[in-house]
Parts: sequence; structure tokens; C-alpha cells
Amino acid sequence: MNALYSNLNNRYLINFNNVRILTAFSSILLSLILILTDDIINADGILYVNMAQTFLNEDFGAMSSLYDWPFLALLMAGISKITGLHAENSAYILNTVLFAILTDALLRISKFSLRSPQQIIIAAIIILSFYTLNEYRNFVIRDIGYWSFIFLGIFQLLKYSENKQVKYLFFWQSYTVIAILFRIEGVILLAALPVYFLLNRKIEKRFLAFLTCYTIPMILSVMVIILFLSDSIVADGFTKIRSVLTYANFDQLFSEHAQNITLVADYIINPIAKDQSALLLNSGITGMVIFEVVSGLSLSIIAVYLLLLKTNSYFRLDTHYKLLIGLLLAINLVILIVFVLTHQFISTRYCITAIIGLCLLILPKIAVNLATAIQEKKYILVSFAAFFLLTGLIDNFHQSFSKDYIKSAALDAAPEIPPGAVVLTNDYFIQYYLQQNNPDIEVNIFTKSIPENSNYIFIVNKTEDNQLAMMSSNLQLTNILETYEKKHSATLYRIEP
Repeated sequence: MNALYSNLNNRYLINFNNVRILTAFSSILLSLILILTDDIINADGILYVNMAQTFLNEDFGAMSSLYDWPFLALLMAGISKITGLHAENSAYILNTVLFAILTDALLRISKFSLRSPQQIIIAAIIILSFYTLNEYRNFVIRDIGYWSFIFLGIFQLLKYSENKQVKYLFFWQSYTVIAILFRIEGVILLAALPVYFLLNRKIEKRFLAFLTCYTIPMILSVMVIILFLSDSIVADGFTKIRSVLTYANFDQLFSEHAQNITLVADYIINPIAKDQSALLLNSGITGMVIFEVVSGLSLSIIAVYLLLLKTNSYFRLDTHYKLLIGLLLAINLVILIVFVLTHQFISTRYCITAIIGLCLLILPKIAVNLATAIQEKKYILVSFAAFFLLTGLIDNFHQSFSKDYIKSAALDAAPEIPPGAVVLTNDYFIQYYLQQNNPDIEVNIFTKSIPENSNYIFIVNKTEDNQLAMMSSNLQLTNILETYEKKHSATLYRIEP
């Protein structure tokens, strides 16, 4: 009997490894398709490409002067140095690999609350069709590396909960430190997540595990202090680490919050209800964060979850899984609320860690219910679920408006502009593509005035208003090139003497 059980278990492990390989391959393929069908690099990507090229052409100091957290750009530069590829292509290779790591980490995490290969396969399909996550597959951003290593670390904590081997605590610390190199917010998770062991009564020697989680952070803290006291060029490149103090400066947070409450009381709320201004502001910020996180699940996943909610299947989340992922979600909600308090805005991209956390809490339930529906031959229910998941995936390939006209205009114009010419433009994408394809020209973003040494003006009109006419009416211009996309246009003019 034991031999039979061992054989079945080994077969299951082989099946799971096969699912992991297929999921990673599918993730890479999906990333490549979305990158190849993308029309234009994202705005942040321009910064990181310029940083990588500056490092390759100059030095670390020149690169860090562009932005004070250069780890992604260093990796891009390293890949470019090894392969000879352009920094932008190196970024896409890096992010494709990081996305494969992320999908694998999410699959391995979800396995803790799933029991059959069929449920694992369904979980893999849900992860691959996750619309909100797929939106960033063609982006050049630091966040992808941050998400990948944060969830690799979460997997290690779950492995420790299961096996009680100390090595997993050190793996978690190591992965989280790497995540911090992508985004400084990881410091908060490195400091706060070990509370999981104090809350989890099912783990023996939990206080020792809690203390062990701070081994690497304590060593790194000493190293960081020494580094910054030494005033080295590396310290100058990572000055963004000081921004984490924003979350610990409670006096400043409460002071800014009190000012915002006063503004609400004086200018927004009815004078009769001035006493409710704090409640209005606090509930508004909390509601905004919760709405952004819940809506970030995407309509397809929410629809599938609700569709299968009443499926008769016995399901219970693993205790360690539920506590750890729940704590991760709670910590990230606090981070987001503090962020909104200090910056007065929120973006879906900043919510992704919380969104993934929420998804991981409901994903096992969806996978178990859908597997049950398949076993019970509820084909109509299964068909609707498949339709919603497929719709979520297809939506990633749909663009309501293309910016390709900007890139096409820049690529067509680059050979038309002679070396040494000075070009003014109102668009950062034009500036980027011109400089990448004609490095012998100078391209500047204009403000209100036009320098006398300017030879060309490259205008992108994104409305029906003619921005060139609003800028100046005293120029003698010759139209060299023009592209259109609906009501938008990109036009290159030569300034005549």
C-alpha cells in the first residue's frame, strides 16, 4: 500500500513539474507576443534605457544622476554588455524571464491549497490569463523584478511552515533583499512579514523563527550604514533608500493628514458637517484603495469566482497559506493607504502586490470549484468560466488607440535630419526614438521659448488644437514629414532662416 502511495505521489510530482515547465514556457510566449505587438515603449522604460546606455557609455555616477535607484538599469546594461543587444531589447529579455519566474512562484504558492493535478492546471490557466498582470508584460519597469522576488520569498516562508527547515528562512530573506533592489518598499515587508510567525500558533519555536528572519536584515543594515557614512559613489546611486523613512515619520504623516482634514472641512464638506471631515477623508482614502485592489482582480476573474461560488465542493484554505497571504495583503493595504496620504493619488501598478495577494486568496477556491464542475459534467458552467478567462486573456491584445504613429514618424524622420542639427519637440517618445536612431543630433524638449540655434521642430498634436500655432506664429517653417492617427498627428518642420 505504501509503495502504491509513493508511486502515485511521484507521478503527481512529475505532473506538477510538467505543469510548471509548460506554464513557464506559456508565460515566455505570452510576453514575447505582447512585446512584439506593442506599438511603443512606456515612459518609465525610456528612463531606464537611457540609464543603461549612460552606464555603458560613461560610468556609474553619470547613470545614477538620472535616477537614484539604478539596479534595473545595471542588469539591463549587463545583458547588453554580454549579448551586444540594445538596452531596450535587453530590458524585454530580462522582464520576460522575470515574468516567467513570477508565474512559477504564484503557481507553486497556490499548490499549498490545491490537491490534484487538475486543480493545479486550472490555477496555471487563471494565472496566465490574469488581465491586470499581463498589462505589464510589455513594460520596462522595476516592479516586475520586485513582484517576482517578493513572491519567491513568500513561497519560501510557506516551505518553512511545511518543513521547518531553517534554510527556507534565509532563502526568504535573500529573495526579499533582491526585491528591495528593484523597489525600496520591500524594506517594509522584510521588517513586517516575520510577524506571521508570532501569529501562527501551529509553528513550533515560532519566536526563534521570528528572530531568525532578521539575521540578514541586521547584517545588511550595518553594511548600509557603513556605505552611506563612507559617502561612496554607490551610496549616491541608491539615495532613494531614504524615502522609506516617509513611512516611519509619523509626525509628518499625521501633520499632513491633519492639514488635509482641514481642507476638506473648509472647502468640500457642508459647514454643518465639519465634524465629519476626518471620517469623510479617511473613508474616502480607504475606499479608494480597496476599490483599486478589488477592481484590479479584473472582471474576468471576478466573474468566474462569482459564477462558481455555489458549486458544491469541499474546500478549505491551508492555515499557513491563509494567514501569510492575508498578512501580506494587510501590510500592502497599509502601505497603499500611507502612499495615498502622502502623494494624493494611486495607480493600479502600485497595487499589484496587494492585488496578487487577494487573487491568491480566491484562486484556490476557483480552481477547486471549476475542477468539481468539470468532474460533475456541468459543461454550461465550465463553458462560461472558460469564456470569461479567455476574454480576459484576449483583452490584453486589444488596443483602443495606437501610438505607433509617433514611433513611425520618428523612425522616418531620423535619416532626414543631418548630423549636428538641433531638434525641438513636445514629446518624450519622439525625443527617445530620434536619439536612438540618429545619435548625431541633439533633441530637446521645448518649453515656452525656442532657442536661436534650433533647426527643426517636431510637434505631436494629441488634440484638434494646433500646438505649434499656440507656441509661435513668427516662424518660417517647411513641412518635412507628417503622420496621422485619427485626430492625432506627428509633424516634422524645418526652421527656415
